[in-house]
Amino acid sequence: MGKWLFLKRRPDRPAGGDAFRRMFERLDPEFALAREAIQNAVDAAADEAHDSVIVEFEMREDCDLEELLGPPFSDHASANSYVEPDLRLPVEEARRSGRVLLIHDYGTTGLTGDMRNMRSNFYRLMGGLGGSEKPAGGGSYGFGKAAAVLNSQLFTVFAYTVTNEADGRSKLWGTSYLDPHKLGRNDSFDVGGICVDDYRFSLRKRQI
Repeated sequence: MGKWLFLKRRPDRPAGGDAFRRMFERLDPEFALAREAIQNAVDAAADEAHDSVIVEFEMREDCDLEELLGPPFSDHASANSYVEPDLRLPVEEARRSGRVLLIHDYGTTGLTGDMRNMRSNFYRLMGGLGGSEKPAGGGSYGFGKAAAVLNSQLFTVFAYTVTNEADGRSKLWGTSYLDPHKLGRNDSFDVGGICVDDYRFSLRKRQI
């Protein structure tokens, strides 16, 4: 499991969650999410005919989110925010319920490329907003992640992928668009991200 890293506010850092939501406030979140998830999968079909692509939407309430949503995430989510909304109650509710919307796609190439390389498919989906570089396809200007974030009560989204690349490793990246907030006396923060050292992640079923 990786560790949350939160970016301190600087002029060259990405905008916080409040600016992000204003940028995409005209989207119909549910429709945009369904459209973008399906179109992104079709654009990444493993075969040219696209016949093998399957997209499934699954709502689960049995996921162990304690490690992801506990400290330090909960500390930042409950910190003094410069704007609304207050995420303390939604975070606690999510930790109790384990409720997650999972979007699976099959028959695709997966998110290929080095997750640290700004030109890779993985980074273009999770590391940036807008400016799609697809030579063809029906995606909407690279806003797939925006649609997912706007459907999250915690403004947080994870991408997990397995590809046929040479290293054969699975990869995970998570981003949380929290509002600008202050933690401690002097440090102010904007966007949060997750760093996964071993590229491994799973949503484990709770033990009953």
